[in-house]
Order: sequence, then structure tokens, then C-alpha cells
Amino acid sequence: MAETLSSLFESIKENRIKPSKSKGVTVDEHYYYSKKIVSYLKDFNVSGITFLEIRCGNCILAMNSETQLGGEVIGLDKWTEMPTDTEVKEYLIVSKSGVSMVEALEPFPFRDSSFDVIYALLVFYTMKREQRELVLSEVRRTLRSNGYFVLADVYTMRKVRNEVGLKEVLYAQDQGIYVSIFRKP
Repeated sequence: MAETLSSLFESIKENRIKPSKSKGVTVDEHYYYSKKIVSYLKDFNVSGITFLEIRCGNCILAMNSETQLGGEVIGLDKWTEMPTDTEVKEYLIVSKSGVSMVEALEPFPFRDSSFDVIYALLVFYTMKREQRELVLSEVRRTLRSNGYFVLADVYTMRKVRNEVGLKEVLYAQDQGIYVSIFRKP
């Protein structure tokens, strides 16, 4: 039976975790897509390594990765709107998550080849072209060889998929979200 998704009002009322304004989706939807992404990564036998979620908002994908895949997980964002960094830290404590939080945007404050997996869930549609180009160059710089970049967004973003500059190894669509997984040679 397919999982049902709640309304934004129900989601806010039933969950301590507030939805991030920039994502524009309910907490339930964020959980749903986070589970999908983790299942795709499991298909590639990805576990126990280093993960980075860029523009992570409320860190649901980062927390789900940490729980399901293990390894070191870092959430990167600039918590200037709801939820605040303090609220996100509370969620992480409540969930007993081992996710580390770094408050920064681009350029990423990490060394070259720092991560095995980098993911962006529902963030590229909010970016202007110049910003996307900077983020993608940072993804290529900080992703290790044979690492994966997961791009999940609200439309196919064919142009963005071509701009990634890595080999696409999976493309899927689920309830209006398009997921592309790329591998760095």
C-alpha cells in the first residue's frame, strides 16, 4: 500500500520538526523522499562512509542516512529562516542523531575529496544559474573518486543534469520528484 502524504497543516501539527521554508514540502514528504534516496543508495551498497547534505534545512535526509547507512554525516546550511539552527540542533538531540551541522553555504568549507556521497534534496530549483554552477563545482571538488552525487528535485532539470559533469548512473521519478544519481570517476 502506498504511503499517504499529509497536508502541510497536519504535518506541522503532528511533528516537532518544522518544515524548512525553502523546501516548500511537508515533513512527511521530506521523510518519504529521504527514505527513497537512502534505498537507492543501499542499491549501490553505500554505507559506513562520509555523507554531506547540502542546504539540509531540517536535516531529515541527513538523519535518515545516519540511521540507515551509518558513517559520518554532515548537514550544511545557513539557518537564517525557519527552522533555526537551535531548533535543528534540538531535533538532532531528540532523535539521538550523530549528524554534525556546519553553518555555511558556498564555497563549501571542506577540503578536496572529503565525501563519498553528497546529496541535494529539493534545493536546486531555488537557485539561480550562477549559484548552481558554484554549488556543482563545489560538489565536484569535494566528492571523492567513485563517490556519488544525488540530485533530487521537483522537475527533471535536464539542463542541470547536463551541467553536473559526472556520469549519471540512476534516474528515477516518484510523485513529482526526479532523482538522478551521478558517480565521479
